[in-house]
Amino acid sequence: MPGASSALVVHGRLMWSGGAGMADLRARRPMTASTPVYFASVGKTVTAAVALRLAEQGRLSLDDPLRRWVPEWHGPRTVTVRRLLSHTSGVHDPNEAFYEANFRHPGRRYTPSDWIAHLPPPDPHPTRNPAYDNVNFVLAGLAMRRAAGRDWARVRHEVAPRLILQPDERVRRAAAQSYVYPNGAGDPRAYGDRSRYLPSTSVATAAWTAGAWAGTAPALALWANRLLSGHILRPASLRQMTAFSAGADMWGEYGLGLARRLEGGGQEVWGHTGDGPGLHAELWHLARRDLTLFSVWNDDIIDTPALQRGLLNVALAHL
Repeated sequence: MPGASSALVVHGRLMWSGGAGMADLRARRPMTASTPVYFASVGKTVTAAVALRLAEQGRLSLDDPLRRWVPEWHGPRTVTVRRLLSHTSGVHDPNEAFYEANFRHPGRRYTPSDWIAHLPPPDPHPTRNPAYDNVNFVLAGLAMRRAAGRDWARVRHEVAPRLILQPDERVRRAAAQSYVYPNGAGDPRAYGDRSRYLPSTSVATAAWTAGAWAGTAPALALWANRLLSGHILRPASLRQMTAFSAGADMWGEYGLGLARRLEGGGQEVWGHTGDGPGLHAELWHLARRDLTLFSVWNDDIIDTPALQRGLLNVALAHL
């Protein structure tokens, strides 16, 4: 992998953070813990937390039908914000051509309407066949933004003050360049459109609340530790987020924007993974130890969490 950054937080304290390799191969700029990166689908956890805060404020109910907030969507009334956040809505992503166009035209801008226009028919039995689909969080984001109204930015910053939601905001410092491998391993090629969006305008605008949050590794690890140790949401809200049930696709169990599975020699972890053009991310939280570890690397070939497992083993051996 060209470069990687990680951060370890225990009991709300940043115990360690570091970077290795290169954030930008051409410029020979090193990857550090303060290098901004995008979080890809790890950001679904942030989006779910914002939704729960809006519910705490009475601005929306997680059991509101999507149609209440997104009347231009003509699917069944059984699709609610809660089902979107848990991937049990039955709404599925557009076909592969939609994603290919998103990748091949990095300068193109997308909106939630572009997703709605390309959706296949919903699954008639969604709770029997949960399916992990990005469009769930795009539609939930559209409902959340309309429910928040003029306070959309304020609520986001209240819940996650050091994290950035693209394209509503942009990173300000030199960020990690993403690398893809169209010619195979060993030949990394920079991906993007030279904009300040990570990794490109097309991905940032299309992914939005499904995976366009950005920031640094320490900022994300500190935020996740505060969230999952009960310092951001009310106890009842956190219980809803961590009400895990049979997960979709690669997840063992899934709550609201949060997964639970076994990793690292049988350790039970809560968290999320993220993949995008030129990036892989791993967020793990060990609730019994109040330990949160986040790692991200600017490479989209390596998706096995060997780095994350190694760092976790080191951390557990020294705590």
